[in-house]
Amino acid sequence: MRWLVASALVLFVSGCIFEDPVISEAVEKKDPGLCLTLEEYRSRRECFHKVAVAAGDRSICDEYSKELYGDAWQMCLSSVAVENDDVSICDSINTTLHKSGCKSDIAIMRNSTSLCEQAEEERDRDDCRSQISINTNNVSLCHEVENEFTKDNCMGKLAKKNSNPQLCQHIESRVMRDVCYDELAVVTDDPGVCDGMSEGNSIACKAKVTGDSGLCDSLDPGKFNVDQCILDAARNSLKESDCARIGTEHMRQICYNNIGGASGRPELCDKSGDLKGFCLKDAAISAANPEYCKGINEVGQRDKCITEATEASDTMKGCDLIEDDERREDCMSNWVEEHPEEQGPIYRTKERIKEKVGEVVANALLGEN
Repeated sequence: MRWLVASALVLFVSGCIFEDPVISEAVEKKDPGLCLTLEEYRSRRECFHKVAVAAGDRSICDEYSKELYGDAWQMCLSSVAVENDDVSICDSINTTLHKSGCKSDIAIMRNSTSLCEQAEEERDRDDCRSQISINTNNVSLCHEVENEFTKDNCMGKLAKKNSNPQLCQHIESRVMRDVCYDELAVVTDDPGVCDGMSEGNSIACKAKVTGDSGLCDSLDPGKFNVDQCILDAARNSLKESDCARIGTEHMRQICYNNIGGASGRPELCDKSGDLKGFCLKDAAISAANPEYCKGINEVGQRDKCITEATEASDTMKGCDLIEDDERREDCMSNWVEEHPEEQGPIYRTKERIKEKVGEVVANALLGEN
């Protein structure tokens, strides 16, 4: 699996976000000859790789191997092998590391444990068993993983996938076991799940799930982050008084930001320090009240806040708070897109709305024939 990830990363970094039109054409026509017209090596390498995969043709990797020096040739073969579901191509790779990763990738794609065992590297065999275990929901396969970290990670993912905290007890690492119980307690909204954790972490977990910050008082501040415990509890309780109990200023501001935004209470945003703009935006959206955005100083951020809060409301009148004509019209047309069932009043935005959703739909929404 890691070789496909590495290959994808190489292609991502080398420019697939803004793909060269020559590469696009080469892939579409499955013509590797076009790749030779590219000047930069990275672009040529990306081009050959993509064309080979698109064509499912390993000969392209071989024919242009001089352009694919280093790991690139093996990566090209591995990707084509997976695309074709052809293990024989993996066997032709001349480095054990890449050959092993290639077989593991195909085994995962097939959910074939027998093919996992053919991978030359133990790490690949373990990754393969773990991923197939998760894919097929096979707990027993997790136990066959040799590496303890990989095994624990496998069990943790299965526990979360099945919302089954009982699987957490099979995790050897105390830290990872506690994380498993903590996540499952939140997912199941069951503070009883926290009982499987070590004592201090169990208390913090229960505070988070129940929203009872008073539980945090029993923690030893020399061993546990009491402020973090209160902050996590406050996310659930949405009590302003919980934030006031936090001693660290920055965490206290985060708390006010979280509560103010989630509960739609802009007055709390005044206590959120540098987070005030984000807090007001969240509060405006939560309350579907674009008026709250007026407290944001930066114009662009304020207009974005107004637009999103207006979209959450049942009227586009909030857009009138935007001074810039183009942004105000964008706000109105966005509202229309979000509320196609509404027959909104006709503003100065008719043409902009028609541009956004098309003339026929715009006419219907605006009540025009």
